Amino acid sequence: MLLRRNTTTSAAAVFSRLTITISHYFLFSTTTSNLSKPFSKIPWKHRSKAIQEAQKALIDYLHITRSLPFLYAESIASNSPHSLWKIASKIPFSSSTFEYCFQRFLRMFYDLGCEMGKLGELMGRSRSIFVVYAKEALSSKVEYFCRLNVAKDQIGLFLLSSPEVFGYDLEDRVISVSGILKHFGLAKNEVKSLKQKYPHVFGRNIIANLPHIMRSMDLGEWFFERVKNGNHTLLETYSISSMEDLDKHYEENLRKIRAKRTYSHSMKKLKFLHGIGFGENRFAVKALGQLNSSRDQLQQRFDCLLQFGIEYSKLCAMLRFSAKILNQQEGILEKKLMYLCTDIGSPLHYLDIFPGYLCYDLEKRIKPRYTFHKWLTEQGFSEKNYSLSTIIASSEKTFIGRISRIYPAAVEKWQEYSASFKENSAPQTPLLLDY
Repeated sequence: MLLRRNTTTSAAAVFSRLTITISHYFLFSTTTSNLSKPFSKIPWKHRSKAIQEAQKALIDYLHITRSLPFLYAESIASNSPHSLWKIASKIPFSSSTFEYCFQRFLRMFYDLGCEMGKLGELMGRSRSIFVVYAKEALSSKVEYFCRLNVAKDQIGLFLLSSPEVFGYDLEDRVISVSGILKHFGLAKNEVKSLKQKYPHVFGRNIIANLPHIMRSMDLGEWFFERVKNGNHTLLETYSISSMEDLDKHYEENLRKIRAKRTYSHSMKKLKFLHGIGFGENRFAVKALGQLNSSRDQLQQRFDCLLQFGIEYSKLCAMLRFSAKILNQQEGILEKKLMYLCTDIGSPLHYLDIFPGYLCYDLEKRIKPRYTFHKWLTEQGFSEKNYSLSTIIASSEKTFIGRISRIYPAAVEKWQEYSASFKENSAPQTPLLLDY
């Protein structure tokens, strides 16, 4: 591409510029004073192989990732032994994994969608993170910010621009949700408003759950913008006082949980709730009492509802009112959502006002009642369109009383019609009955 843009430039000049560019990206010393030290950690019988694999990895990086012509990439790699030796000496050597480790130095952030032109320079400035931190440590920080559900390319550029973040403790430190919101610049009245809207989020939690805490209040993007724009040090400087946001009701129930034989199982479910954004408060205790599935099952069902299109903050709010939604298998939840959106024609946000819809039996309650009411309306027996919550959530006695007022002969027909649903041989419409 470079040759096409400037056909008058000589090959030597192009090669010179490429060499300068690579030197700028890597910033490695090529002085001969270091030649005796770099390979001291690599057994002498493997040193030749180490050089070859390092050169191969560099060729791949320059040619495939940086889009340099193969001949130039090969020449640079072959004629830069000092630079290769210095970087290779910092990689824990294993004859079976050396090439992979070396490539990891050159490639852990293109997966985040970073632009090629920007990444090379950033890697050059922040190359120490690839030496100091293990792969797992790098991955955990990347995953931490990805949980905010923001653009991946922004995450990669932020982390490479602020490598000190990799040294932050973002795991077990206790936080106060209201405290950390104020620490990041929210005014008291804004925090108060959020607490009224999302009371299940507030209280204590741990900093590992902070991304999902922010998402559960629709603050994921706001928080990342604050962190990205020079405020990331607030993550490290925040601290909580000993009694701040300590919920006595929660602590009392926690002691009761610890006294039970099912303590371990209950704590796993409680950690799930805290992990999605529930604070240490009475809402978490109430939700815990409604959950009868394992932590893994709860997470899978939670993710299933997110993938169907329910917004994160709204889903957490739904669980505040009816956590038993997650006691159902993914397939059952998907069928109920499909029926709501396709057959009934309601948008997903109808669940904001009637989350209990997902708790009722689809075949024995939702379908027969909705279909029967729809038929009554279409036939002109009912002049009023009842809400879905009124149709489904009312007791059987209330439901029968209502349809008898709409159409006196409906009660007997409803009993026949609902019985056919319970036997899994329901007619498609009440019109099939003899009216």
